[in-house]
Amino acid sequence: MMAGRLGAASIGLNPRACAIPAFNAGLSEASRPPFRFRPKLLECLHGHTRERFVADLLAGVIVGVVALLFGAADKLDSVLRRAGLIRRRP
Repeated sequence: MMAGRLGAASIGLNPRACAIPAFNAGLSEASRPPFRFRPKLLECLHGHTRERFVADLLAGVIVGVVALLFGAADKLDSVLRRAGLIRRRP
């Protein structure tokens, strides 16, 4: 594995378990099993510990807060430029 590359295997997930296979590819109508719904998320999160979940949740919250701050700063900048209170430097 290359350094700096992130993927399912680098964080301990089985990449084959998270792949979405073709739906019953190659099976005839009579040999298809009955449809039972099971969310793929349950398979992808198998083996996820509580500590890893909390760390992922905290990282998501931090990214969301930073994105909101950048969005607010961009909006404030455009409003102030439109009002003529600030202008670009030459």
